[in-house]
Amino acid sequence: MDRVSMSYHPTEQLACALDEHGFGGLPLSARRTLESFVAEVRTLNVAAVLVDVLADPAQPEVARLRAFGRITSMLDAVAQRPTLRPAA
Repeated sequence: MDRVSMSYHPTEQLACALDEHGFGGLPLSARRTLESFVAEVRTLNVAAVLVDVLADPAQPEVARLRAFGRITSMLDAVAQRPTLRPAA
């Protein structure tokens, strides 16, 4: 399994927690998942500005939620992309 697809399941759980509680009411486990998600996405060089918005508690909640949605959409698109193999 590649790194992007390994992240998907916890990301789905995080999305559900955000839907239910918002950023302000996230349980501790979900906050830790969010921190891990941000750290991992930073290593993937995916939309640094969106990651900055997501990670910044001073940003409006709607902006952070949109950033999360955009990032997860990008990760999903990468995971769905076929792997190209060099011609033999």
